[in-house]
Amino acid sequence: MPSKAPAATATLPEALSAQRKRLRDAERRGVDVTESKRFLVQALLSLRARRLDEMGGRLQASARALAEEESRHKEEGLRRSLWELREKGVPAEALAGAEAAL
Repeated sequence: MPSKAPAATATLPEALSAQRKRLRDAERRGVDVTESKRFLVQALLSLRARRLDEMGGRLQASARALAEEESRHKEEGLRRSLWELREKGVPAEALAGAEAAL
């Protein structure tokens, strides 16, 4: 009988892959593995759902960081434009609203 130790130290995808192989072998021998297959499919779907959730979280964090960076660049560009307008002699009263918005 094979030892349980390797399965205990395997990562989840490795363990699921090993379980898939054991199920195929048992099925070839004529053993009814319907319930085990159902469990394996549920475990695989759960793993994929968790990975998709993690990827979604990383994508959201990246999107937030990108939006913040774009906002900073826009603000810097607007400040630069206001400075250029001041240098060109546009009255401060005309720029007051734009400066207040920043």
